[in-house]
Amino acid sequence: MLVLFSLANSSDAFLLLKTRELGFSPWAVVLAYSMFNVTYSLVSYPMGVLSDRIGRWRVIGIGWGIYALVYLTFAWLPQGFSWGVWPLMAIYGIYMALTEGVGKALIADFAPKEYRGTAMGIYYGITGITTFLASLLAGWVWQAYGSAYALTLGFVFAILALVVMMFTERFRS
Repeated sequence: MLVLFSLANSSDAFLLLKTRELGFSPWAVVLAYSMFNVTYSLVSYPMGVLSDRIGRWRVIGIGWGIYALVYLTFAWLPQGFSWGVWPLMAIYGIYMALTEGVGKALIADFAPKEYRGTAMGIYYGITGITTFLASLLAGWVWQAYGSAYALTLGFVFAILALVVMMFTERFRS
């Protein structure tokens, strides 16, 4: 499922390009991305604690839902509401805090102790390839149909991964 989600997770550069498309100056694009990073930094620890309490898959599922909503909102954000980039970037930081470290912990939980490094390497190798493919696809869709459709594609794949997760026993337990 983590690999399936990586098909949604194209490069963050697409969000920055959309921010620029909404009329932000290059300097403001960097500040918006800083909003993402600051939020991610501030909430990573509490989200890790939350994953210890309610389960890693549930926390990742919440994160994927947030990702989907952020991408869909970014996709169709009208020019007159470009101020919405600021809260969206903060919410995107929450998504990252819910998934990045928690995903690593999930792999560590399930991989045999003597193969944890190997498991991480395999996971990041496969997700690196699928994220590259997701970025190629998003770039092609952006070029052919526009930013809204490229970002909506990320939403669709995220929802697909979330639905698959919801039908597994791990998410329900």
